[in-house]
Amino acid sequence: MKLLLNLLLCLSFWGACTALPAKAKSRPDLVSNKLLMDIPIRVLLEEKSATTHLNWKLECPQAFFLFLPEKKQKKTAFQSSVAAITYQMGSFYINGARQNANHFFIVPLKGGISFRGNSFDGIFAVTHTNGICYLVNHLDIEEYVLSVIPHESVQGWPAEVQKAFCIGFRSYGISKVLERRALQEKNSKVVAYDIKNTNAHQV
Repeated sequence: MKLLLNLLLCLSFWGACTALPAKAKSRPDLVSNKLLMDIPIRVLLEEKSATTHLNWKLECPQAFFLFLPEKKQKKTAFQSSVAAITYQMGSFYINGARQNANHFFIVPLKGGISFRGNSFDGIFAVTHTNGICYLVNHLDIEEYVLSVIPHESVQGWPAEVQKAFCIGFRSYGISKVLERRALQEKNSKVVAYDIKNTNAHQV
């Protein structure tokens, strides 16, 4: 089942502005390893109109890499633990430096990424499409399940109940991934995320 899902995801990932499925492994460097996931899921953290003020502050334990998939997979190291992202006059800026790209990844050198007081596994994608700017957390489906469990279950409940929750969350997450990929294929438009980090999509 897992192999089938990987194959289905691989068929539509390249146009979906997402992290790479593990089967697409090419180079074993740090950034590539961070991008490799068995079954990636894209969780929307925030979306803003490109015409409004945007100021996203991301914090990493150490430095971070900027990964540009549309620029021949260019990687740029930032010797800073903070990525201050703004959008002005049709361009993204990171720590004041203009970025000539509408889609890129923020990859931490070590650990996770903090945003608005919360720590996240995986990597972050910043995307502008159709007049909207998106901040999206890309992580493996198993990391997603682990992040949801503490908020949806109660510590001390029987192990079988916890297992049932995990199965339910995993199945729901995968269904949203396939649903959004199908929507993108149908409309031939970029869909920046799979699931929202709100009650609109969380179970």
